[in-house]
Amino acid sequence: MGFLARDPSSRAFAYLRDGTSLRAWQSKSLPWSFPSLRNEDRDVLMVRRSITGLGFSGTEAAREHLRGMERSPEYPRFRQLVQHNVAEAIQMSERVQSLGYERAFDEESPKSQESQ
Repeated sequence: MGFLARDPSSRAFAYLRDGTSLRAWQSKSLPWSFPSLRNEDRDVLMVRRSITGLGFSGTEAAREHLRGMERSPEYPRFRQLVQHNVAEAIQMSERVQSLGYERAFDEESPKSQESQ
């Protein structure tokens, strides 16, 4: 969905941005779950997926939102659960913006060569 969220005024971007809030998922009262996850764990997983989607969008608006999540004093335990995801998403967003989608996900791109 991150590719669809390239336009910060799009519904896809709003969905992902709003999905980075644990309260948003808790308020949805989703009728489904994973067998191995309690509802709270499922909601955290959905937040993580929303964070990743924003990273894939490659937009400055996404990075601003993600950086705001890093600084937010709200929910310190929750922030600790997703801080790694936020950092990765910011890096991915910068990579997508810098290289474009095709090269950002190409195994032969410069970043993947550096790690070899």
